[in-house]
Amino acid sequence: MMNSAMHDYHLSGFGRFLRALKVGFLAFCIFLVFTGLVEALQAYQILYNVHPFLGCLFAVVVLILLGGAVGYYLLAMSRMPVVLIPPPTRDPRTMTRRQARSYARPLATKAVPSARAPAVAPHDRQSPPHPAPDRH
Repeated sequence: MMNSAMHDYHLSGFGRFLRALKVGFLAFCIFLVFTGLVEALQAYQILYNVHPFLGCLFAVVVLILLGGAVGYYLLAMSRMPVVLIPPPTRDPRTMTRRQARSYARPLATKAVPSARAPAVAPHDRQSPPHPAPDRH
């Protein structure tokens, strides 16, 4: 049974089934990865027994492919957009029109496409109303 202090919700029967299915799928994927590693090791041993050069060539090719996969992942992660942080501002009541526009432009260019994303809930697509600054 789940610890109620850890979870503030209780899963329905279908939710428990989905969780068990997810854990089972994850275990199956881990099993496949380890099976692939054992098979690659056996392929290396067979090729090394045929000729040591073939075994070393296989190991080098596998390492190059693994390095390429890691490099591709790191490159993809480095190209991810950064967290939307507004530029530094002063007091909005003392900002000029030009400063307000330069403040809002980067926010609008990033926020509008983000709001159109299907993963964003409809009530989160609208920005909350902000009170107009006093201009005395």
